[in-house]
Amino acid sequence: MIDILLDTLKNLHVMKFIVGTTLLLLLILLLQNKYKPSLLFTSVAGLYYVLGYLDFKVWVSSYVNDSLISLVLLLLVSIAVEKSVVIEYCSRFIIGKNYLFSLFRLGVLTSAISAFLNNTAVVASFMGIIKNNRFQSPSKLLIPLSYFAIVGGTITLIGTSTNLIVNSFVVQNGMESLKMFDFLPIGLTLSIGMLVVLIFFSNLLPTYTNKPQNLKDHLIALKVLDSSTLVGRSIQENKLRNLESLFLVEIQRNGLSIAPVSHNEIIQKGDWLIFSGDITHLQTLKKFDGLELGEGYNIDKTRFIDTIITPTSSLIGKR
Repeated sequence: MIDILLDTLKNLHVMKFIVGTTLLLLLILLLQNKYKPSLLFTSVAGLYYVLGYLDFKVWVSSYVNDSLISLVLLLLVSIAVEKSVVIEYCSRFIIGKNYLFSLFRLGVLTSAISAFLNNTAVVASFMGIIKNNRFQSPSKLLIPLSYFAIVGGTITLIGTSTNLIVNSFVVQNGMESLKMFDFLPIGLTLSIGMLVVLIFFSNLLPTYTNKPQNLKDHLIALKVLDSSTLVGRSIQENKLRNLESLFLVEIQRNGLSIAPVSHNEIIQKGDWLIFSGDITHLQTLKKFDGLELGEGYNIDKTRFIDTIITPTSSLIGKR
């Protein structure tokens, strides 16, 4: 009975239907972003193996594919370079007072670096410099940055994962492996063409100005009154550490800023407790005795740092 069922599943038309359905389902689940891609791809491959569509030897060999290993090593190198001062040093020569020259230098440098490093690492490294530059509108450079990184990756074999995957298919079919610069004529043509197009149509790029953010819209400042029962007790003893939707980011005391706030920090009279989070949950703080909402704290002493979580960060998927 099982043999008959397996023979039926291996029928060409049935196999096409099952493969097409599973690939469509895989695409839908990937778009929903609820499950890890590695889990989804492994599950589909396992299903194909059980149904007899995939040979075990071929399945296992795909995980030790030379191009895949090269891609992983390339990502590791890109991460190392991203954390070094190399890209930051190169970025100092990009943006100047003349917009077209800045766009030209951005295109040449980004394409050249993307030819040998992971595109995501290049874009992530340049975003901060472009966003904080004092000469040009960031919005007129961020879109070109993305396109330059994409076309620059097509210049060499290791510039983009797509080229490496194509090379793996070439090797699997018994042909000679592609060389490092076999893609150069096409990649260079695309890069030059992209540079010319963006220069000629740069006036169509949007111009947005960075609006100053009012940090007070994201903070709650509460003053500790002299009569408060919180005085003389630590943050942990007062149960101020694990609040719902709010986090104690700073204590201002006698003109000084205490941040980050240790759970052993003792609250004193006149302290300003600065909370961040969902400020609509102000009622959460009303249960604490002797706290008064006010605006008497010094916002200039509050220190904040903007960070970008890159796609390779170990923080992703964790609380």
